[in-house]
Amino acid sequence: MKLGPKAIKDDWADWLNAFWLMWLWVLLLVALIILVPFAGVVYFCLCCHRCKLGCPACQSDVNRRRILWSICLLLILPFIAGSMGLAFLSNGMLERGLDNTKIAIEMGSVDTCNFLKDVSDHIRHLFVKNYQELETHLVTTIRHLNICSRT
Repeated sequence: MKLGPKAIKDDWADWLNAFWLMWLWVLLLVALIILVPFAGVVYFCLCCHRCKLGCPACQSDVNRRRILWSICLLLILPFIAGSMGLAFLSNGMLERGLDNTKIAIEMGSVDTCNFLKDVSDHIRHLFVKNYQELETHLVTTIRHLNICSRT
C-alpha cells in the first residue's frame, strides 16, 4: 500500500485538527486513569496512616470515603468502556475507508484502461484505416487523371 505525501512527510496536522475532540477526550481519560489511583494512594498514605494509633477523623469516615472513591471509580468505568467502543468504531471506519479506497482505485484503473484502449482504437482508426482510405482515394484519383490525360 502506498502512503500519501503527508504520511511520507510525517505531516499529521490536518488529521489531528479533524479529530481534536477525540484526542482531547482520550487525554482526559488517560489523565483520570493516572490521577485517580495516584490520588487514592496519596490520600491513603498521607491521611489515614499519618498517626500510628489512627485518628478519629479517619476512623469514623473510612467507610464513607471508601464508598465515595468507589463511586468515583465506578463513574469512570463507563467512560473507559465508551472510549474502547470509540476506538473499535474508529478502527472499523478506518478499515471500511481503506476497503472503499481499494475499490475506488481498482474502478479508476479499469476506467483508465478502458479510456486508453478507446483512445488507442481511435488513433489506430485515424492513422491506419483513414490513411489507407486516403491512399486508395489518391491512387484512384491519380489513375483517373492519367487515364483522362491519355485520351
